[in-house]
Amino acid sequence: MSASGPSASVIERAGLVLSGMGVLSLFTVRSYIENVPSTAPDITYGVAAFLALTILATLRRAPSWAPLVALIAVSFGYLYANAILDGTELGTVLLVVTLVLGYRIAPKEWRALVVGGLSLWTPALTLYSGARPLRVEPPVAAAAVVALGLFVFVLFRYRSENEDRLRRVGPGLVAIAVTSAVFERHNVVSSSILAPDDIAAILAVAVLAVVGLLPRIPRRAGSLAAVLALSVYALVCLANILGKSYNNDAVVAPHWGAELLLRGEDPYVAFDMREGLQHFGLQPNIATRREDGSLQTTLNYPAGAILVVAPFVALGLDDIRWIYFAEMLVFGALMTVRAREIWRPFVASLFVADTLLRRQYVLAGIDPTWSLGVAFAWLLSRRRILSPLILGLGCATRQLAWFFVPFYLLAAWREYGRDEAIRRAPLIGLGFLVPNLPFIAWDAGAWWRGMMGPILDPLAGYGVGLVHFELEGVLPDLPRGLYAVLAVATLLFLLTMLWRRWRDLPNGALAFPLIPLFFAWRSLSNYFVFVPLFAILRDPELMEETPEEIVVTTRGAIELTRRAQPT
Repeated sequence: MSASGPSASVIERAGLVLSGMGVLSLFTVRSYIENVPSTAPDITYGVAAFLALTILATLRRAPSWAPLVALIAVSFGYLYANAILDGTELGTVLLVVTLVLGYRIAPKEWRALVVGGLSLWTPALTLYSGARPLRVEPPVAAAAVVALGLFVFVLFRYRSENEDRLRRVGPGLVAIAVTSAVFERHNVVSSSILAPDDIAAILAVAVLAVVGLLPRIPRRAGSLAAVLALSVYALVCLANILGKSYNNDAVVAPHWGAELLLRGEDPYVAFDMREGLQHFGLQPNIATRREDGSLQTTLNYPAGAILVVAPFVALGLDDIRWIYFAEMLVFGALMTVRAREIWRPFVASLFVADTLLRRQYVLAGIDPTWSLGVAFAWLLSRRRILSPLILGLGCATRQLAWFFVPFYLLAAWREYGRDEAIRRAPLIGLGFLVPNLPFIAWDAGAWWRGMMGPILDPLAGYGVGLVHFELEGVLPDLPRGLYAVLAVATLLFLLTMLWRRWRDLPNGALAFPLIPLFFAWRSLSNYFVFVPLFAILRDPELMEETPEEIVVTTRGAIELTRRAQPT
């Protein structure tokens, strides 16, 4: 970010990331309001648009047509969701007209951010759905309307420089994000009176409105807005955990595995998902299915997933989602603190508005430890030993981290040279091996079969990616191997593009690794929800540089000299 304020390119990138998140939220919140799983291929359209917009945001300079793509995707999302929910015609018209007018009136570099901010306002799906009762108390609904009004007002009322405008828009974005999060919480856990997160959201909107409308906005307004966002997020998560018990096999697996380990049994040998589900009072039909209709009964995660929770289970913790909730707060705080002051509301809004992130990694209890390993590995990338070891530890908790390894090594090669990349590879392996070694020694075969089950076992096709089209009958039945070929081909294509266009894709190494899973035989929604956050984690214009990252190199000096030349 230059001394004169944020550049046009970074404002546009931020808007594209927000728009992608908004499209995904529109399609997923729609299904949550109906209280049924996503049906038809609409969720896949939403995920595809979400990933496409995020990919566009990884470019140093997005194409001129990218904001228009965002507008079309978000408009379609609103129109489709309102149609499915029997939304009022007036509400639909207001939404689309507001989007189009906002897009047309806004300066060119602000168009994507206008669309992105409006796309996060998912309360529209409830407020304009006349056939369904309002699930929130009237003060919360009023706060949501005020939040939208604040965002629109500060965006178009103050025609100032980008920096001042961005400082004012930040509180409006956060106001939309927190009210949207509270609205969505009521789709899961209802309350007959104003709950703590309801009250916090109302107060947050009031404070943010005052701050955003001050004649001279405080320089620390961004930090205040981010703190309010994370506070409401914490209360929403508390309501989710307290109001909903275990409801899937992903949280049962590490908890039951830890119970077996504490009994002195090898969890990879003794584990049976049916017993685990019964232990926690759940029906066996929620277990993962194999292609022949039978249940997948083995423990299918690396050992780190068990070792992370085992000490807490030993101390008597009966709900390991509290651990994952704490980890998510650490992740959100890390992202926010790392952001430049002016961008903190944007980063906090992106985190809080990520509906699937909250649903999957807090409410459902899917282990997010791997994401912390990936994040810290990149943030500490100049630590030649610690960084690859941390990535290896992330790989030791969940298989999703494995996809980041080739991109990490490519980044190390491009930034520090081939020899450094070669030196780091075995350190990643060491970080992975250490937590798993006792179980390998215990029974290597059982450990291997369990950990590799999601890849090698004949599991039933499932997910929100390309396979969803086949499951819904849009595509004919395709060989399972074809999905593997498509996923691997996409992985190789992205690696090649990143290698050849390294300078043009500054955020690609973190944004690309999970995208190939869209084409996989199993493409669960939780695979993709960290993508937008990773896409901005090391954006040089959004995030602060730490002292260890400021290193003078010959290549860097030449690049700075080139940029300093008059054009």
